[in-house]
Amino acid sequence: MRRTQPRWSGNTKSWDPVGTVLLLAGFVAAVVLGLATSPVIGVLTAVVLVLPLMFKLRTLAALTVLAMLFSGSLASLTRQSVLGNSDEILLALLIVSAVGSRLLKSKPLRRLPGTTWLLLFLLFGTVSSLLREVPPEVSILSAFVIMKGWLLAFALAQLEWDDTLVRSATKLGGWVIFVAIVASAANLALGQTWVTLWDPSGRVETRFGITTVQGLFTAPLAAGNVMACAFLLVFAHSLVYGMTKRHLFLMAGSAASALLSGRRTAVVGGAAASILTGLRAKAASTALFVLVLTPILIISAWSTITEVWDNTVETYSTPRDDVARTILHTDMWDVANSYFPFGAGFGRFGSFVAGENYSPEYLARNYQNVWGLHASTGNATFLTDTQWPTMIAEPGYIGAIFAVLAILALIRFAWKRTKSDLPAERWLALSTFGALILLLIASFGVPVFFGSSPPQAILFAVVGALVGYAATNSPVDEEAGRRVG
Repeated sequence: MRRTQPRWSGNTKSWDPVGTVLLLAGFVAAVVLGLATSPVIGVLTAVVLVLPLMFKLRTLAALTVLAMLFSGSLASLTRQSVLGNSDEILLALLIVSAVGSRLLKSKPLRRLPGTTWLLLFLLFGTVSSLLREVPPEVSILSAFVIMKGWLLAFALAQLEWDDTLVRSATKLGGWVIFVAIVASAANLALGQTWVTLWDPSGRVETRFGITTVQGLFTAPLAAGNVMACAFLLVFAHSLVYGMTKRHLFLMAGSAASALLSGRRTAVVGGAAASILTGLRAKAASTALFVLVLTPILIISAWSTITEVWDNTVETYSTPRDDVARTILHTDMWDVANSYFPFGAGFGRFGSFVAGENYSPEYLARNYQNVWGLHASTGNATFLTDTQWPTMIAEPGYIGAIFAVLAILALIRFAWKRTKSDLPAERWLALSTFGALILLLIASFGVPVFFGSSPPQAILFAVVGALVGYAATNSPVDEEAGRRVG
């Protein structure tokens, strides 16, 4: 007989004194930290944290995931850049609350798959920072930002996940996807008027003959990959629970939003991930569908396919002095070779903090004179436009190997649980597997594993839920928690 599962400690119908005390402690620490930076940040921190304190862990977890998805959008919409840090504040509070709650209840912490590899990656990055004499405030902040997604998954894994909680999270996710689809439709209808809400310049981008759509996000790149992830989650849900009209609507809307973003990584990655996920869940029907549909799509969209291919080849075969992304991909090898067996250190190449503090590595290579790599050239967005420079140049080759092994551990963990007897676990595993495949492809155009970007919020939220559900629903919860890592 299957044992009765405990309700999540964040249930608002009962008072959790331990969780409340921990939340208050985290609140005070976060406000003090904010006040130490500036009075404005301190006040805003207090305002941001009051609401989750009233509802404890469940609401705090949901708000943290939403903040990681939309904090950048909120900052752009309100023109208040400080709001862009709300996700870090909420994440820190969630970690303190979730971890502290388990420890005070004498429960061991649950480890993520690949934890050992992840710690070795951090070790090599830290040693690299010390050897390169990176200021501690730079390297520590950069390490935190780089690890945001993994920390979110770790915090969520500490919570008690049962079927009721999974259903609640699914409903919330469905509504978020619905709102995002409506926003994409509004963007398509309003055009420049919509874009001006997020960017005062109102620049509307056209790719491959279509006006790109960004929906609720600050750029089409983020929108495309988030909506591709959304499609995968709904698709995986339909594979486990059966197709309904709601599935069809959400899948059609999210797929259209991803296509209208005009981003190759989102479209190609989403298609590849969907096929592999379908094959894992229902091999025969998926294979038949692909065999029938693929020739039709190729024939009907041949001109678009050839245009995209020609554009891609031209972009990446252009001399390195003209293409920012190509420069980063070329120079990351030079940086790693220069400091072998370590790297340049956290906050020095390819990461968000490296751009904010404008790394000496960039100045040494005259990036300040390259379009896309310095604000004076028009923008500096390409400094964090791809994943691999951070993974290779900052911790070095050996550290990068450990990072890849940590990602592969997640894939292996999800793959094994796609055949679970529990429908919720099977759905979470298929969603995790599909999102990992999609974002591996997207990693060549956005930092999704080690960095800060909206798509990683979806990936690591699902990873955390899967690890937590697998442990909670194991015959021996605590032992399962140890085995997860």
